[in-house]
Amino acid sequence: MRILRNILRYLSSYVLMFMLILLLLGIFAETILLDPGFYISRLNSTDYFDEIGREIDYGFLNLSMMTTIPLEVFEETVSGTAIVEMGNANIYQAMNYMRYKSDKLDDALDLETVKRPLYRFIEEYSSENEIELDDTQWALIDEAAEDAAAIITNHTVLFNINAVKKYNEFQSFRLAVYFFCRYWYFFLLACIACVILLAVLNFRRLRRVYLWAGSSAIAASLMVTIPAAMALIYRIPYRFNIGTYYLKKALETFALGYINYFLYSGITLFILGTISLLAYLHLSKKASERRHSRYNLDA
Repeated sequence: MRILRNILRYLSSYVLMFMLILLLLGIFAETILLDPGFYISRLNSTDYFDEIGREIDYGFLNLSMMTTIPLEVFEETVSGTAIVEMGNANIYQAMNYMRYKSDKLDDALDLETVKRPLYRFIEEYSSENEIELDDTQWALIDEAAEDAAAIITNHTVLFNINAVKKYNEFQSFRLAVYFFCRYWYFFLLACIACVILLAVLNFRRLRRVYLWAGSSAIAASLMVTIPAAMALIYRIPYRFNIGTYYLKKALETFALGYINYFLYSGITLFILGTISLLAYLHLSKKASERRHSRYNLDA
C-alpha cells in the first residue's frame, strides 16, 4: 500500500508539473499571443508605422515616375492616421480569425478612397489643358489607382492570414492555439485537482503537500525559464534575417515580449515553489520540535 501511495505521489507531482507548464502556455495564448492589444502596444512603442509611411512614400515615388502623376497626388490617397488605423484593423481581424470569432479577412483597400484624389487631379489637369480623355486613358488611371492601393495594402498588412489559411498545417496550429487560449482555466482546475490529490495521499502529514507541490512548481519553472534565458543570452530576437526594417523591428519586439513572459512567469513560479519548500521545512521543524517536546514530557 505504501509503495502504491508513493507511486501515486510521484505521478501526481509529475502531472502537476506538466499542468503548470500548460497553464503558463494557456495564459500566454490568452493574454499575449492572441491579444491584439499586445501587438498594438508593442508597435506603438517603436517607429513601426513611421517606417511604413516612408516605405509607402518610396513606392509612390516610383509609381509617380512611371505614371508622371505628381507624388503629392499619390500622397493624398493615405494619411499617417489612416496607416495606423489600417495596421490596427489588420491585427484585430487576424486575432479574431485565430480565435474563431470571425472569418472576415479583408486585406483589400477601398479603391474609391484611392481613386478620388487621382480623378480630381486628372479632371483638373485635363480641364486646364483642354484635353479630353478616352476610355483607354481612364483605364490607365484606374490601373495606377490599383497599383497605389497595392502599395498601401502590402505595407499595412502585418498578418497576411489569407496567404496561409488554406494550408492544413496552419489550421491545425490555429486550432491548437485556440484550445490553449479558450480553455486555459482547465489547466488551472487540473493543477488544483493535483494538489487536492496530493493532500489526500499525504493526509497524515499534510505539510508534505508543500514539498511535492513546491518541487513541481520549481521543475515547471525551470522548463520555461531556462529556454527563455538562453534565448536572451544568444540574442535570438535580434537574429531575424529580414531585409525589411519595419518587419524586422516588429518581429524583434514581439519575440522579446514572448520571451519576457516566459522568463518572468517562470521566475514567479520558481519563487512560489521556493516559498512552498520553505513552508515545508518550517512546518517539519515545528513538528520535530513538538515530537521532541512530547518525548521529553513522556520521559
